[in-house]
Amino acid sequence: MNKINNSRHVQNILQGNGSLLNGTYASLSPNNHKQTTAYKNGKKHGFSRSYYKNGQIENFEMWVRGKLHGASTCWYEGGTKRSEGHHNSNAQTGIQTEWYESGRKFKESYLLPCSLPENIISLQWYESGGKKSEVSFSRDLKVRKFTGWHENGQKSSEHFLSDGQKHGIDAKWDEEGKMLESTLYSQGAPVSQTPAQPDRSQPPITK
Repeated sequence: MNKINNSRHVQNILQGNGSLLNGTYASLSPNNHKQTTAYKNGKKHGFSRSYYKNGQIENFEMWVRGKLHGASTCWYEGGTKRSEGHHNSNAQTGIQTEWYESGRKFKESYLLPCSLPENIISLQWYESGGKKSEVSFSRDLKVRKFTGWHENGQKSSEHFLSDGQKHGIDAKWDEEGKMLESTLYSQGAPVSQTPAQPDRSQPPITK
């Protein structure tokens, strides 16, 4: 196994004699973890792996002519999978998945091109398993809807973006389902606001 002094990401890496790197080389990552990387004509080409100090694999990537291309996987130090995704010439594509260290799913993102479930582009879950948030879009791809939930399952928030600006209702609820606020937006500007619902279970405060 050949060795190089560092793991800086550069377009072309030269050997000491000035020729371009070819083959598999060992180096240390910025956090001093061992990594092995394949090179061809001075560019990353093939697999790249890094390892925790206990020997557990930390990261696996595939490269083609200096660009991330194919599957990428990360693990926690204990060995459970942390994230998994795909790249096409450095651009993330397809389904990207992240997990809690416990092994429960944390997040799933759907990046074109891939089969999108019901126009959903992102989902998050609490570690307890309940849904935390969801991002979806309209059929014409112009409007995005953001929805959040409290860990007990009650909806916590909902708002819409059109061309990157709030457009439509922006509402928030507490863990018991009581609306805290609701604002109507038009192209990023608030148009009207509904005050929070009063808590009628408590007597009024008198002086």
